This record gives sequence, structure tokens and C-alpha cells, in this order.
Amino acid sequence: PQNTSANAVLTKDIVVNENVLKPDGTLNEGSFKEWTPIATSASPYTGIFEGQNHTISGLYFKQETSFVGLFSVNSGKIANVGILDSYFYGQPYKGWQVGGVCGSNTAKGAITNCYNTGIVRGSETVGGVCGSNYGTITNCNNAGIVSGKSYVGGVCGKNSNGGTVTNCNNTGEVRGTSQYIGGLSGDNDSSSIT
Repeated sequence: PQNTSANAVLTKDIVVNENVLKPDGTLNEGSFKEWTPIATSASPYTGIFEGQNHTISGLYFKQETSFVGLFSVNSGKIANVGILDSYFYGQPYKGWQVGGVCGSNTAKGAITNCYNTGIVRGSETVGGVCGSNYGTITNCNNAGIVSGKSYVGGVCGKNSNGGTVTNCNNTGEVRGTSQYIGGLSGDNDSSSIT
């Protein structure tokens, strides 16, 4: 079982799979070791994850489920890590709350100085950094391709219930087929983007 309250420090870059994405940013052919997101919706991550400006690359996930990312649900602190050459796909119809760093960032969660350059796909509430944000996201960037049906954004798919997004940017492509699509956030409800 996972220790969802563990504190962790990255001391070097981590490569899980190689060449998950082609040079044009699309998914490569082949089979990859599948990633299991850290924590769950029932047991969110509550520790401190310090990346020390290292990267994690080659994460691959493709299942019909929700709360998808490096972390499933974050109620702790995630800082200073980049997600490279990775593919996250929460398949329809349960493919919601999908992000490169985490699927959902709760009111207690903080994501600081993190970025994603991989592909993030889902149905609803899909973001390059996190799917849904109710906590704080600061100094984060997405340069990857983000796509979904609705509530799709470069940094977060949905920013709501007092969530804050500060000093973040998106240079990646954002695609949506229905409603609530945005460069930074697909939806900003009773929250702030600065």
C-alpha cells in the first residue's frame, strides 16, 4: 500500500519509460509500463513532495477512470518538478479530473513551480497541471497538449470554490469539443486567477 503522507525529495531525474511521445508531441507506437497515480480520491496525498527542479519523464496512463496524474488527489504540497514525455488519458466516460501533476488539488493542496510538457486527455475537468483546483497553484506552466470535452484548460480544467492560480502560464495547445475551454482555466468559479 502507498504511504500517502510520506515526504519525498527528488535527488535526480527519473525516467519511467522512454520515447512515450514523438518529436511532434503526439503519442508514440509501442507498449509502455503503466503508471499508478500516487494516492487516491479516498486517501489524498498529504505529504510534502520536493522535486528540487528535477524532472519525471515517461509516465504513461490510459484507463477508464478519474483522478489521473503523477498524483491522483493532492492535499499536501508539491513543488519544483517537471513532467516530461508523458501521456495521461482518463478514458470516457469516467475520464474526468485529469492533469499532468495531479487530477485534483484540494482546498488544502498547494502546487508550486511545476510544469508539464506531456499530453493530458480526458472527458471533463482536464488541465495541463491539474484537472480541478480548489487550493493554490503558483508559478506553474503547461507546454503540452491538453484535450477533452468540457472544462478544459492549459493550467487547470476547473478553478473553483476559492481556488487561486497565480503567476502561471500556458504555451501548449488546448482543445475542447463542448463548453468551458480556456488557455489558463476552462472555468473560474468563485475563485481567482492573477
